[in-house]
Parts: sequence; structure tokens; C-alpha cells
Amino acid sequence: MYPEFHIKLFSLEFDLPLFGTMMAIGVLFFAIITLRLFHKHKIDETTIDKLIIIIAIAGAMFAIGAHCFDSLWHSIEEAKESGTFVWRWSGITYSGGLLTAIATYLVAYYFILRSERHLLFERLDIVVVGLCVAHAFGRIGCFLGGCCYGKVVEPHTFLSVYYPIVYPTTYKWVLPTQLYESCFLFIFAAVLFFFVKKNRSAWYLIGYNVFRFFLEYLRGDDRGFSPFGFLSPSQFLSIIMLLMGIALLIWRKKIENWLTKKDFNPLLATDANIDVATDESNKEDGSINE
Repeated sequence: MYPEFHIKLFSLEFDLPLFGTMMAIGVLFFAIITLRLFHKHKIDETTIDKLIIIIAIAGAMFAIGAHCFDSLWHSIEEAKESGTFVWRWSGITYSGGLLTAIATYLVAYYFILRSERHLLFERLDIVVVGLCVAHAFGRIGCFLGGCCYGKVVEPHTFLSVYYPIVYPTTYKWVLPTQLYESCFLFIFAAVLFFFVKKNRSAWYLIGYNVFRFFLEYLRGDDRGFSPFGFLSPSQFLSIIMLLMGIALLIWRKKIENWLTKKDFNPLLATDANIDVATDESNKEDGSINE
């Protein structure tokens, strides 16, 4: 854990928060990878501009959803102890943010790219590669920032680290689950890019959420109160997104056929307007002749 990096440059002196820095690096790599893949797939600039707007909206909702879901679990935890529910703003949870961002992307894409609705999942297949890389850098930030660590274990346990669970006073040997997840995400991004040519978004939802479900058993930080019995809140959300991935894998073609029928064709709309105008003109001519 190394939450801040002290920088002294001539008369300028400040502390650089490494969690935020790694998040910014992740976003930068996400933008570079996603834009390169958009151009590789020969998507025109106008469509790319609209996709950037959609992704920006989904990203903003990711941050809101991540914050709200984590706050909800911790508020429920406090309500269980005190008997009174009081909303308490807490940290962030990736699973809550991801679920919110996916829902936002689907809605925003449907209404913003109306003439290309049938390509909704094809574009999402591109986005998930950069998302994996951004998430991997984010988990390194978690390790440096002191959150999302694993269970306390015996000293010198295989793949464990001596870690300040209460910085800077209390150090314990823990499983660095942040680094486990980061390594998985870098490898998973490469697998999705090089070996998965179809249904990347479905396989992302399936692969990541299966991994995250079992990783939760190794987590040792405060998970918040779970209203779902023996499942942690993140495990419950992982099951929901896993089922979404399976459903997408099975019914993607049918959904895309339905979206094709919903595509907005400006030429047909123009023809329809011309027909309506012609009918009204004919009616007016008929009334004059009478």
C-alpha cells in the first residue's frame, strides 16, 4: 500500500494520490484501445462521436451506481445494528457500477444511434476489451490505496503480502486480491481480443462474474451487510450479470433481429412525410374542385 507519492519539483511540492492516478491511467488506456478498435472496424467519425457520448453517459452512471450501491449495503448494515435506516454515503463497488453502466449503455445507444440499433452488441463487444484493461489498472490503484484487500492469513503464506489494513499503524499478512484480479483482467482482456471473435460482451459478463463470484470468498475487507443470506452483495450482483451474459449468448441473434426491425431509416421517414404531404395536397385539391 502506497496511497500517495510525494513530488517536489523546484518550488512546487505536492502529494499525488496513486489510487486516482491509476484510475486516470486506466481511463486513458480504455480511450486509446476503444478508439483504435472503432477505427479498425471502420466505424465512421459521426458514429464514433455518438458512441463517445454514449460511453461518457454510461461512465458517469457507472460512478453514480458504484457509489450508490456501496452506500446502500453499508446503510443497511448500520440499520441492522441501530434499528434505524439512515442513508450513509460510503465508497464504491465495481459490480454495482458495472450493472448501472450496462443498463445505461443499452438505453442510451437505443435512442442516440437509432439507425444502427442492430449493431448495439457488436459495438459493446469492442468496448469490453478496453474496459478489462481499465479495470485492471483500477485494481492496482485499489492495492496502492488500501481497499479491496483479501483475508488475513498466516505469515509468509503463498501469494500473500504484508499489508497495512489500517494505514499506517496496523500491518497484517493478507491475500492481495486486488492484484489477483488485476492479473486476471489483463489476461482476460488478451483472451477476449485474440481468441474470442464472437459474443465478446456475453463472454465478458460470464467470465468476469464467475471469477468475481469466487474471488469474494477470499476478500477480507468490509463487504457491507448482505440482505441475500450467505451471498455477499457483489456475489448477488455477479449472479445477475452472469445470467445476463448467458441470456445474451443464447438469444443475441433474436434480439438483434428485433433491433433491426426497430432501426430508424431516415429515407423511409422522408418518403412517409412526402406521402402524407401528397395526400393532404390531394385532399385540398379535391375540396377546391367541389
